[in-house]
Amino acid sequence: MIKMKFWMFVAILFCGTSLFTACSDDDDITTSPSDEIEAVMRNMTLREKIGQMFYIRPESLDPDAEGKVYAELKMQEVNDNMRSVNAQYPVGGIILYAHNINDEAQLLQFTSQLHQLKGQPLLCIDEEGGRVARIANNTNFNIENVGKMGDIGETGDPENVYTAANTIGTYLKKYGFDVDFAPVADVNTNPDNIVIGLRAFSDEPYVAAPMVVSYLQGLKDAGIMGCIKHYPGHGDTKADTHYGYAQTLKTWEEIRDCEMIPFRAGINWGCQLIMTAHISVPNVTDTDIPATLSSIILQDKLRQEMGYENVIIADAMEMGAITKQYEDNTEAVKLGIKAGLDIILNPMDFREAFDAVVKAVYTGEISEQRINESVRRILKMKRSMLSTTVDADATPLQKWTAGTTVSNEAIQAYGGIDKCFAAEPIPDDVWERMQGKTYQENPYIQRDDLRHIRTLHWDYDHKIHIGEMVVNKQIADVVVNIFRQLYDAKYPIQRMVLPDVYNADDELQMRDNNTSSFCYRTISGSATLSKHARGLAIDVNTLYNPYYKDRESGRYVQPATATKFCDRTWNFPYKIDEEDLCYKLFTEAGFEWGGSWTSCKDYQHFEYIEKE
Repeated sequence: MIKMKFWMFVAILFCGTSLFTACSDDDDITTSPSDEIEAVMRNMTLREKIGQMFYIRPESLDPDAEGKVYAELKMQEVNDNMRSVNAQYPVGGIILYAHNINDEAQLLQFTSQLHQLKGQPLLCIDEEGGRVARIANNTNFNIENVGKMGDIGETGDPENVYTAANTIGTYLKKYGFDVDFAPVADVNTNPDNIVIGLRAFSDEPYVAAPMVVSYLQGLKDAGIMGCIKHYPGHGDTKADTHYGYAQTLKTWEEIRDCEMIPFRAGINWGCQLIMTAHISVPNVTDTDIPATLSSIILQDKLRQEMGYENVIIADAMEMGAITKQYEDNTEAVKLGIKAGLDIILNPMDFREAFDAVVKAVYTGEISEQRINESVRRILKMKRSMLSTTVDADATPLQKWTAGTTVSNEAIQAYGGIDKCFAAEPIPDDVWERMQGKTYQENPYIQRDDLRHIRTLHWDYDHKIHIGEMVVNKQIADVVVNIFRQLYDAKYPIQRMVLPDVYNADDELQMRDNNTSSFCYRTISGSATLSKHARGLAIDVNTLYNPYYKDRESGRYVQPATATKFCDRTWNFPYKIDEEDLCYKLFTEAGFEWGGSWTSCKDYQHFEYIEKE
């Protein structure tokens, strides 16, 4: 468990130093993360708690800026007005726009000043790359724009996305930022969309998903927290929520099968921030209420169905989709908090909105418990940014918990990398899991004919994953050697768990892009036992490398969600072809690739050719 000195965490809120600096080095008290957060909250006033829920533009702290055009005002330093207001109105975060940024010297001074404001605000920016790049598009900075994410997405390689995001994160960190409101996780499915376009990685959700993860990791490795947006998906709209009402007419089932795929990938990765869109989803909510203000969208769908436990931040509440539907912006702010928002971004009148929330708590309209729920999540997020401790727990390796991630430190604690690649007789607990699922009683293959493979693998998230599979003992050592070489090359494999996790349902595990071998079953669409039934075939990254066969009745594709990946003429992640390392290693070891077959194609499939 990661531990942090209590005084360091308290510094987030109560010390006049930067976010990552402690007030003192004399206190040696250590407590659990949850205890630390609860202790901090017990010492916070209601106004300090509510302040953590507001992320604002710097102009919102200066009464003299009211009614003025911000771009013309060019607020680029903290003044006495701002400090005076901030003394009564602490803030959890501040977002800078292009007009707040002049050059390097000014920006470094400004971010230093902002970090010292009451509430220890996180400094945020929209720096996506392409046309949304407040710094890279400023000619006073000697920074090359990494380009549009849609163009990078067309390369089909999430590593290019990682490089771009890490570049962005590196210069954001240099200039004092904490949070980048990026990446765009929308799927650009509507060609008439005027607001997303090439800000999105792709019009294909399964291509966008690993790129969202790579972007988040690229930022994280540079010390910047990312934020996926715009939930529940702005890619299928025509209008722009900056100026007014926008909607998608999709059902939740349609959204879940498209727009939610990149968001789910980000959630599974561990994303700390999700930004909502102000679009309406009438076929989900039965109303025209913006998603930002809908408890169905935020609570029922995002938290309960998708299991998201971290911070939800609104897109700017000063946008037309909110202000044109709700003349009283403070009412919209309160509706958002009631619906489940943790952070209000850019209300029309910050002080008015702040006071309205304080009053709502005092009158019982909003409970302090509801405020505490959000503040607890926000402080947990801030605390996570303070810690640089690496988890060296080797328990997942000792229990060999496939599907989990581990650090290099954990591998060393376990006994080193070589110990993580092995073939062994099937352990009792694994054999028990297989019964009635991948293993069926049969006269052809028995337990002693099989071996359990322990392996590690990388993915586009730049994390080390624990994997396992069951193969025939005659190829076990060869398979271990292949996966060790793939690991050493950081070849991306998304998932490697036993098909028993999916109750041996081949369609389900393929849709989940699982890599596996043994499963006692017939060849798809026939009564003939497959090579998988003997553990002599390996399927790799199955969603992106489908099986298909053209029949009189039409093309049969498995998994059914992979039709687009039957076309091998375009670039996409996890694609196996004859230039791919996976292809080379398996074919050199005596395996035949299903992508070379003529009567059908099975791009995921490598089967061992037994010698006569």
